[in-house]
Amino acid sequence: MFSVIEKKKREKNFFKRLIPAHSSLERVDLGNAEYFLRVSVSASRGRVRWDEVRALLGKGVGRVLCADGLVLPENSGLKPLNPRAFSRALTVNSAVKFIEATAVNSRECSLTYYDPCAAGRDLLKKFYDLCSVIKVVTDRPNYYEAEVFRAMQDKGLAIMVSTDLSSAFDSVFAVCPEPPDKPVSFCANTAVIASCEKNLFTSKLFSAQTVRIPPSVRSIMPQGVSSKDFLGALYEYAGCDYLGDSVSPTLKYRNLYLNYFEAADKFTIDR
Repeated sequence: MFSVIEKKKREKNFFKRLIPAHSSLERVDLGNAEYFLRVSVSASRGRVRWDEVRALLGKGVGRVLCADGLVLPENSGLKPLNPRAFSRALTVNSAVKFIEATAVNSRECSLTYYDPCAAGRDLLKKFYDLCSVIKVVTDRPNYYEAEVFRAMQDKGLAIMVSTDLSSAFDSVFAVCPEPPDKPVSFCANTAVIASCEKNLFTSKLFSAQTVRIPPSVRSIMPQGVSSKDFLGALYEYAGCDYLGDSVSPTLKYRNLYLNYFEAADKFTIDR
């Protein structure tokens, strides 16, 4: 369960705007006993009655998404939600589709998986049938021990694990399931697939920044809330596991948003 705070539509009637407005609460059921709470707030003279919001949410104060323009005060008792598992899955799924679109032979396909915190280790298996060489760069190599064993046991694939990025500079592809927290550079010939452009310095960066909202979600989509964050909250905290198969409809390359065949052409031409 999580909570969403959105702004009420501005009252058109001038006299009604003079009447102090209260926040309203709605429980949105998702099936299988899952739900989220939606609070609509009105800002009186630019101020939100956060004490009222906190009282309405009850136990829902610990995971809160806010619409654009709303910022949770530090002393409000409300904790912002920063879903990340969905973004990791979206990035990896998009990387898989991109690699398939390039039609690089698996025997010639090498991959660097840059995952300093080892948060994306459960997604690495999606590349086993695409790449003959996989190198994991992480600050937590022990977290990957089980995955290395499983890859060898199930696929006969030997995965290299290192803390040194320079050991993986010759890869055809590189995937960053999470944005790096420090500047990172890759080989000029490596196609890098990431969730955004933050801290990444490479000439061949393809970022999975866009999302496709499923029809089942459109009717409950809150106003002004990031689509990616909302889908992430549904995936991580509301049991919507099917969203873990999501793929970004486009990849951003420099200033262009390309479909996968266009992105593959860019990679092939610039290679």
